[in-house]
Amino acid sequence: MCQMPSTPNGSCWFRMRPSSTARAVVVAGVLLAATVSGLSSAAGVAGYGDVQNDRYFTEPVQWSVDNGITDIGGPCLDPDAPVSRADAALYLWNMQQQPLHDGEAKFTDTGHLADAHLDAINWMAENGITTGTSPDTYSPDDTLTRAQSAAFLWRLAGKPPAPPHPFVDIHKGWQQGAVSWMAQTGITTGTSATTFTPDRQLTRKEVITFLWRYQNKPATTINPATPPCRPPTIPVSAGDSHSCAVATDDTITCWGDNGWGQADAPTGTYKAVSAGLWHSCAVATDDTITCWGANLPGRTDTPAGTYKTVTAAGYWGEEGAGSHSCAVATDGTIACWGTNRHGQTDSPAGTYKTVSASWHHSCAVATDDTIACWGADWSGQTDAPTGTYKTVSAGRSHSCAVATDGTVACWGWNRYGQTVAPTGTYKTVSAGRFHSCAVATDDTVTCWGNNEYGQTDAPTGTYKAVSAGGGHSCAVATDDTVTCWGADWSGQTDTPTTI
Repeated sequence: MCQMPSTPNGSCWFRMRPSSTARAVVVAGVLLAATVSGLSSAAGVAGYGDVQNDRYFTEPVQWSVDNGITDIGGPCLDPDAPVSRADAALYLWNMQQQPLHDGEAKFTDTGHLADAHLDAINWMAENGITTGTSPDTYSPDDTLTRAQSAAFLWRLAGKPPAPPHPFVDIHKGWQQGAVSWMAQTGITTGTSATTFTPDRQLTRKEVITFLWRYQNKPATTINPATPPCRPPTIPVSAGDSHSCAVATDDTITCWGDNGWGQADAPTGTYKAVSAGLWHSCAVATDDTITCWGANLPGRTDTPAGTYKTVTAAGYWGEEGAGSHSCAVATDGTIACWGTNRHGQTDSPAGTYKTVSASWHHSCAVATDDTIACWGADWSGQTDAPTGTYKTVSAGRSHSCAVATDGTVACWGWNRYGQTVAPTGTYKTVSAGRFHSCAVATDDTVTCWGNNEYGQTDAPTGTYKAVSAGGGHSCAVATDDTVTCWGADWSGQTDTPTTI
């Protein structure tokens, strides 16, 4: 007799306690949680398949390529990737044609960096371009902010005076002259007429554009080459009892429970995929969305238009199954569809970077790095914290996010300790049914919360990403192997070797 509702084919969800033995499969891939996004395989310019013509950053990227500023090889730039403080130093040093310095180490936290990064940071410190985040530290792995970029360029320029800026959110003394000068020169304007958003993190396309403008916008000839660009690693999404992945040929493969056809992947080519409870969704290479599996009610009725990310809700509970989906459109707005019993599809106004849909609520990171959540809130799962964040993940009745300082915050239902976030700093976090997992800045995986099936018994080693599912977890190692552990009643951790 089933202890929980059966699947459409009559099988039970939790008949047995499966083994928590970890499975490792080489798939040359990266696993994402419920919300995933991918790089475009569409034609591009400037030597990168994901840099389209006539974008504000097209000429800057071409200039960067021509002058070896970023020295990012391969057919993909990943223009939306965040820029670390170490990489920012390297870009500046390259732009200045790698000037010499006295060779002395300036900070105690840079010893793990490559020689070029060390040279760049030490040169910056020697010339007063950076004073570090403390007298002894540079924080090379932190993401560069708008205020930090302004300070670096202003000091490089010799701290030229400028009229006072109009921004009400610039309070720190070291930011004042730099921001005034940036605004006067037009290297960057504010995020509004009265705000600069100094703590907002910068992407590759933004930093490269700042450097190009600093150099007075040198003329470039755009290279019309259109190399194929696919993600360097394969997007994988762990649902409640099935999983899906985008293969190296951009087709989708799914495995595990298929009672509603949620593992019957469509034909065609795709950038990203998200596995929910009884349905799945994917972003095609033409930026449209396709969903398949159970359509009760309307969870696979995808909206028209073009999109950057998609997330399919999962998890069964006392109030029914997760039955909605959300996506971030190419203009940054959010569209949600499916069941709206608790307002989980009433997406907020504004523009957003990413969105995560779960059982009866959804959360998103706005373009100003704040978090918005909506839908059911009986456990406080939509009571998003204040502050700025890199990413957010909605679990069954709780949510977690990584703050811009790398710490993890969780909120909502805490019966199993799933919101008791660990100390330390982290790159990513994933909230599952009753547990959560995160990748630390040293690339190790930590999980916490319910461990009934061994889903929080994180393996040793170093990893790129982690996903907390229903009763299992999966992570992508730094050698591109995928390891899954926890429940496997439907084969959801048996990653195919044919991906």
